[in-house]
Amino acid sequence: MGNYLLTFLRPMPNLPKLEELAPGRVLKVEGKALAVVNIEHAEVVAGAGELPVEVGSGWVAPVVDLRGEQGEFATIDYSEDPPLFFLGERVPFEALRLANLREDRAGAGPATATAVAFNCPDCGAPLAKHVEVTEAIGCGAAARCST
Repeated sequence: MGNYLLTFLRPMPNLPKLEELAPGRVLKVEGKALAVVNIEHAEVVAGAGELPVEVGSGWVAPVVDLRGEQGEFATIDYSEDPPLFFLGERVPFEALRLANLREDRAGAGPATATAVAFNCPDCGAPLAKHVEVTEAIGCGAAARCST
């Protein structure tokens, strides 16, 4: 989505169960309100570079993303028990000060994709972006789709 998010593993006791969360639900974290914006089963397709853990294709993790009004960002990773909680914020690409990037990525900055209409990858229902700043779209064909 063209965003760069810098997060760190933080202790967070008493996280709600995955099935208790829904988009829009607000959690209080360090006195700030973070709203659930995405719930999905993320699947690793590839990994490269200096990563903190070994990443292999096919690993699936149920994850929940949350955002705050001041750029705060959090992810709850339910692939472990207890769940892992990562807290951070959106940062400009340049602020990451990355080095030794592949030539096709070095200094490229945010992605510039401009898709406005496409089909749901799960059920094939048509999806459309109606507002320019839209970053995520959920499928409205709830009767036949889980996306």
